[in-house]
Amino acid sequence: MAKQLLNYIKEQPEVWEQILGSREQVFADFSHDMKDLPMEHLIFLGSGSSYIASLIAAEFAGNAAGFDCRVMTPAEALRTRGSCDRGKTLVLASSQSGKSVSTMNAIRAWKEAGYVVAGITADSSSPVAKLADLHYLVPCGEETVGPKTKGMTSTVLLLELLILEAAMKESRISMEESENIISGFMEGIKAARANIALCEKYFKENISRFKQHEHAIVIADPESSLAAREGALKLLETWYVPVFSYEVEEYTHGIQNTIEEGICNLFVISEEANSSSMEKLIAYCEEKGCNDWVISTVKGVRTKANLLELKKGGASFTAPFEILPAFQYLSAFGSEDRAIECDRPKFHDFYDLLGTKSK
Repeated sequence: MAKQLLNYIKEQPEVWEQILGSREQVFADFSHDMKDLPMEHLIFLGSGSSYIASLIAAEFAGNAAGFDCRVMTPAEALRTRGSCDRGKTLVLASSQSGKSVSTMNAIRAWKEAGYVVAGITADSSSPVAKLADLHYLVPCGEETVGPKTKGMTSTVLLLELLILEAAMKESRISMEESENIISGFMEGIKAARANIALCEKYFKENISRFKQHEHAIVIADPESSLAAREGALKLLETWYVPVFSYEVEEYTHGIQNTIEEGICNLFVISEEANSSSMEKLIAYCEEKGCNDWVISTVKGVRTKANLLELKKGGASFTAPFEILPAFQYLSAFGSEDRAIECDRPKFHDFYDLLGTKSK
């Protein structure tokens, strides 16, 4: 049973509201820590879901405040450290458990190169938290399940709040603009709360229809492509089969050759401007005999495919919070339907053998 995973999914809106509710303290702590560091460049480090959380936060930082951002895995960070002015750069290293050995190695390297590194973890006593120059807590509580849900989305939200404060500090946005963004987050949380209930009902009723598939392809419009990437990772981690994710333009430049009868496609639509072209692609796949599913926050999508219509908060930057519950429930119910115990690790000795996590 995926009991723990399901509990974590349902806890998310409350956790997000708590993070927003404590933002004044987060802002004050960050402003104090950063008072002597002018920020022009933001470097994000992370692995797995923390890497995708960093990609989402970096996109937000660029769009909302015009920061120069780069997102790297720890291995990439070790190869390219020192590429930005150290006096104007903040490194944000995310690791929910705070035990990632590769992230710790990257932190050491960037610190040795003279950069300020902030650790973003859900455990203030973790190795990453202690190693970083600064630490900001992701207050989501313990998450013992391998496939991260509330920890991933909460990391995104905390990173974006830190970015907001950095943007105000550097006069990139006004207080009024910041408050408008906060209001957008609140609307996104309302939509996500409704979506959690919608997704639970929908996938309970339809999950058995996914069991036949030994792989799946997730195809998303630009706004939802990073959320879809995380969604694909969740399915891979819980179904134990290959799941691939592509932004729709990338898919149409060659990946479309995978279209064949019976293949499982999961389409994600969150932008009305792209809905017409997505409808055409879905219809084409349907004609070829694909088993197509559509997850949409755009109302009135015209399709004969299986459609899950979700609520939209209104702001593009809240798309991950609104869309990810669909993939999280599909992961949890799908693992149960495949008789997979996703609340427990498949290989108990893996991390110790590979040395990828600190004890």
